[in-house]
Amino acid sequence: YKISLFNPRIFDTMDSFNTSIFNTEFEGISYTSKQKGFTVGIGKRINRFLNANITYGYTITHLSDYDTTEYLMPKSTKSYIISSVNFNNTDSYFFPTTGHKASLSAEIAGLGGDEKYIKVSGAYKYFYPIKNKTYKTVFVLKYKALGGVIKKTGYLPINEKFYLGGMGSVRGFGYYSISPKDPQGTLIGGKYEFITGPEISTPISLKNRLWLSGFIDYGVVGENSLNISRSSYGIAVNWVTPMGPLSFIWAWPIKSKPTDDLQKFEFSIGASF
Repeated sequence: YKISLFNPRIFDTMDSFNTSIFNTEFEGISYTSKQKGFTVGIGKRINRFLNANITYGYTITHLSDYDTTEYLMPKSTKSYIISSVNFNNTDSYFFPTTGHKASLSAEIAGLGGDEKYIKVSGAYKYFYPIKNKTYKTVFVLKYKALGGVIKKTGYLPINEKFYLGGMGSVRGFGYYSISPKDPQGTLIGGKYEFITGPEISTPISLKNRLWLSGFIDYGVVGENSLNISRSSYGIAVNWVTPMGPLSFIWAWPIKSKPTDDLQKFEFSIGASF
């Protein structure tokens, strides 16, 4: 479970407040993690499209079902701060047709606790509509680029590193399946990642907010450099419903290896491009 509270305008000001408590379990390919903890943060709306946030968090992590010991402690604690800046001038939260999204965040772990590292991540998304003579949207051109880097300053656990595959990454491959490996073949995650790719969408029904999309994904990850790359292409049907967006995705690899974990069909509720 995760319980979150968010007040976007404390006492009708431009300041925000957020807090959460959580107790989660994740079963990955090379490990299983159980985490519990809390976060508390404040934010500032700088203008209509730009806001900044800073959040403190504390997490207790239990790791099990692993075959490597270099990046693992059975139990560890993390005391950290995340600061971020976000820009968004798009016309829709779930399925934008025009505008830009950009974000930059820095996480510093090591304010006490066992885990010590610095993680910097950035993301950019662009949406451009192509309209007919009656100003109805015929196509939406999209582009995304995401990247991240981790600097190890002490203990860096395997669950905090970068893995590629699945929605939001390289579709057509299993979640968390693209990663550097140790000499025993265990996926250990990377310290560098970069994901990019274009997409084009056309409305099947604007009234029902039903879209058909075609895409190409490319991602690269590595431990000491960006040296493991995968790519794919596919189609998606996106439907924005009253309970949130539904996505049906079919994807096939362009660049892969025989040992890769392929996932040609995915379905999700609530994810936006």
